[in-house]
Amino acid sequence: MNITEPGRLADFIASSLSTISTGVKQEVLETLDIRARMDNLNRILIKELEVLELGSKIQSSAVGGRQEPAEYFLREQMKAIQKELGEGDDQTKEIEEIAEKIEAAGMPSW
Repeated sequence: MNITEPGRLADFIASSLSTISTGVKQEVLETLDIRARMDNLNRILIKELEVLELGSKIQSSAVGGRQEPAEYFLREQMKAIQKELGEGDDQTKEIEEIAEKIEAAGMPSW
């Protein structure tokens, strides 16, 4: 198969990705501007690559770790999701709360 047109190439790649939803595929296919379609597809592919790299990293770490691979994988996924959402773990939240209380109390910094 030899696809030389950028728009057709983007359509082919988007339709071939089994990891993205039909709605996301449809959004790519409905974008008329070729550059915007390719940019959108590029963002999707970058995100997919990050997910695959994280999965690979987690899998290799779980092999050497003491936790069950499934448990380790789920914990690492939670950390990645929290990072993506801008949320921290409990310890980070507690540190931020204490820093806010110190600032509100007017205590001098060290």
